[in-house]
Amino acid sequence: MKLTKNLEILSTSIKVLKKIVKKEKFSFGFDIADRCPNGCHCYWRFAQRVEEMTDEKVINFFKKKKEEGFLNVFIIGGEPYVRPDLLEKVAGIIPITFAITSGTVPFRHLKSSVHIVSIDGKDALTHDTIRKGKNLYNRIINNLKKARQKKFPVFLHTVLNAINYTQTKNIIEVWEKNGLADGIVFSTMTPIAGVDIEHLRLNTKQREYIVKNLLQLKSEYPAFLLNTKEMIKKLHPEVTKNYSQSKCLAKNNFIAYDAAGKEKDKCIFGADSICSECGCVVTTMTESMNSLYGFLSALPFVMKWPYKCLNNK
Repeated sequence: MKLTKNLEILSTSIKVLKKIVKKEKFSFGFDIADRCPNGCHCYWRFAQRVEEMTDEKVINFFKKKKEEGFLNVFIIGGEPYVRPDLLEKVAGIIPITFAITSGTVPFRHLKSSVHIVSIDGKDALTHDTIRKGKNLYNRIINNLKKARQKKFPVFLHTVLNAINYTQTKNIIEVWEKNGLADGIVFSTMTPIAGVDIEHLRLNTKQREYIVKNLLQLKSEYPAFLLNTKEMIKKLHPEVTKNYSQSKCLAKNNFIAYDAAGKEKDKCIFGADSICSECGCVVTTMTESMNSLYGFLSALPFVMKWPYKCLNNK
């Protein structure tokens, strides 16, 4: 049984790597819900609302994507857990499933999946301020304590902005110590044109600081901090200033759909996202793997996800 599982993990990982090399799409994002109980400044909130597909249509949509050869899905929203029963039904249809959640409602076991929980600060004060809600951080802690009593793979994702960008070390220290997550990924806020969130927007100096700081922290926490050094370097403003929709490598491998099943304009952030300040994890990964050294250094990062998902039956 163990040998069969390991062969499945290896086979899936090789398929992913082949598609990356061939610049073929293997991953998609899907807004399983067009609703969210939280009031944060997520890019989703500034998109036009759409009518959600029925459960049956969503399940068929996932089955079709599997037939098309897709190996990975980011189940997003809104908040995926506003449709928990549907979430359980679609989990596992695609071999590598990521459920991106605020973590503020009790978790469910999802087949062949890992949860990626959004953490926006070193403590409840910062997190709840950015998320514009009360007791959100403590609810995440409580939900994870219950979930982690059994086998429950979970990673964290922090979007760095002008409020929390100096807290990276504190965030890592807290979560590595409490044992409630298997690792953390950092990205930087991608601004949306015409949206007034200047209090969160990073300036050039702050983004330079983030890169320098994360590179240092990668040396201190090589296992828990999941971004590779090459991925971190791709967040530097001198790099991102050259990004544009036509040059984006992420679009070779990734496609995003709204809750109605329609392909989003441009990318997951929508048509008005500012590419020259892109901080997307998918972009940093694909850009970093565009060289042989970057490709080889990213292998542990890429292989970790199939391993965690396919071991979670």
